[in-house]
This record gives sequence, structure tokens and C-alpha cells, in this order.
Amino acid sequence: TSGTTSDHQGPPERAWAADISNGSSPTKEMDQLAKDLADCFGFQPSQWQGDCNTTTKDGYRIQLIYRTNCGANHFNHVHIGVAKE
Repeated sequence: TSGTTSDHQGPPERAWAADISNGSSPTKEMDQLAKDLADCFGFQPSQWQGDCNTTTKDGYRIQLIYRTNCGANHFNHVHIGVAKE
């Protein structure tokens, strides 16, 4: 909806994304996954709790989207996207 190309659409040598879920609404496991991904990629501690979050690490743009309707319903899955800058 933002008019930009989703990382899901690649090409895989430039961009990659996954949607990870174990339920139709937030679960404690999805909360923990989002926190673990945020920690791994250097997001600020408050960012894992929700919204459209983006950071850059080692020449890659990292998206972490969860608990938001930003772009689509992200209450039922954790989106992690990686793209070369």
C-alpha cells in the first residue's frame, strides 16, 4: 500500500522477507520472536513491541514489522525483511 516494492518480491540476491506466525493474533511466541529479531539486528529495545521498524546493519536495510496495520495486518505474523542498500 505504500507504493514501494515488497522485500518478498526480491529478487532474492537483493531482497528477502519472511512472515512468521503461530496464530491469528499476537502470541507470546511471536512477541518473543520479534524481540529476538530486534536484539539480533540492533533495533532499540522499545521497537520490538510493534510498528513498522527499519534499521541498517552492515549495508543491509532490515525491516521488522509486527503488531501494526502498517502496509497490511501485521498482528497475525512477524515480518522480517532484508535488502541490500
